[in-house]
Amino acid sequence: MDTNQGVVAVVKPALAKGTSSASFRLRNENLNAVRLRHVFDLFDRNGDGEITVGKLAQALDTLGLDTDHAGLAASVGAYVLDGAAGLRFEDFDKLHRALRDDFFGALAD
Repeated sequence: MDTNQGVVAVVKPALAKGTSSASFRLRNENLNAVRLRHVFDLFDRNGDGEITVGKLAQALDTLGLDTDHAGLAASVGAYVLDGAAGLRFEDFDKLHRALRDDFFGALAD
């Protein structure tokens, strides 16, 4: 007897380049910059103009996102300028763009 008879499975395609949700990112770079600045300011709780790996890890943990702190430190560390304690907004923007492009492809102009 076929136990799968009458069972319909709906499979949603995984996110791939060029298929990101319109709700995930705004199509206007100026609006993206405003949104990103707001996120940066939320992570920079003490207002020193930098987001350290510790601040970022704490924010992600608060959001309930399970993070690999060593991996986070390595990824973020690649964008922290020598002598800085953390990401400045410009560095945060570069990291954000790199992650966006890797996961969703570059925005079409």
